Amino acid sequence: MPVTLLLPGILLPSDVVRALAEPLRSRMLPTLLARARPVADAEYPAPAHLGWLADHVFGQAPPAGTAPYALAALSGTPPPPDAFLWHADPVHLELSRDHLVVLPLPAPPSEEEAAALIESADTVVRDAGATFERAGGRWFLRARRRWDLQAAPLPAVLGEPLYDAMPAGADAPTWNRLLNEIQMTWHAHPVNEAREARGDPTINSVWLHGGGAWAPLPSIRCGAIHADAPELRGAAAAAGIPSSASHSAPRDGALVVWPDAFAACLAHDRDGWITALRAVDARVAGLMRASDVDIVLAGRRRTRRYELRSGDRWKFWRSPRLEEALSE
Repeated sequence: MPVTLLLPGILLPSDVVRALAEPLRSRMLPTLLARARPVADAEYPAPAHLGWLADHVFGQAPPAGTAPYALAALSGTPPPPDAFLWHADPVHLELSRDHLVVLPLPAPPSEEEAAALIESADTVVRDAGATFERAGGRWFLRARRRWDLQAAPLPAVLGEPLYDAMPAGADAPTWNRLLNEIQMTWHAHPVNEAREARGDPTINSVWLHGGGAWAPLPSIRCGAIHADAPELRGAAAAAGIPSSASHSAPRDGALVVWPDAFAACLAHDRDGWITALRAVDARVAGLMRASDVDIVLAGRRRTRRYELRSGDRWKFWRSPRLEEALSE
């Protein structure tokens, strides 16, 4: 079986690819794509790589319920099947012109900050049958029942107007009420007063997403997963297959996820994206020792899959088609 390499954030708008044509020309990845065979394009909700993972790893329509698998990997124990878990990522809301936007924190809150904020937020959600918890530096919300809440993954809403991104569903009014109370509780919290005095962004909201219940994943179509995201390591365990760090040498049939370029793509940082592509290039040579590789490029809403077989690497007469290969 071929190794499948998933590259989130590699596809860019065509005008950006044209502007980067010169620095891209010497990169190994575009050269390999020129010798590979394009197989299929697919469209997903943003960001596309999470839609692809929902389909090919979690066996769910996007957005997948990844939170219980992340918690299982970070805590070492799968949650009970009747527990409903959400990612509860701390964020900063900032006023931009006439609306609020969701922004990531430049660094995770300290252990002391996290413990204090979660303690105060717990007093708000307790009567709704929910509680916050932490594992491995990540925040989760555990509910006693399944909430009808359609929430976009955090990367899809960063920098977007909050009004357009709010969750929908029958339980959305309940969660919005709880969230308003949490925001008021945190507004004058000593943690945020200290952060503001230091010039750090306040932690004034939490983004709920990826809700689901843990269940085995017997239908994963790969022999191993090489990734750093805890939800993917947890998915591998739920499927009964091995997992390891993204930089480890893959076995045949493995899924390898290299998210180097995603943060730069999300931030529209061209220099950062080129730097990330150099990091990908540095690892591609080792991966190419595998006999067959499927390369899945992902952008904001599109994925593109290429098949690279052992004989294709010697087709030196094929020249890179940068705009065709890397444009979304």
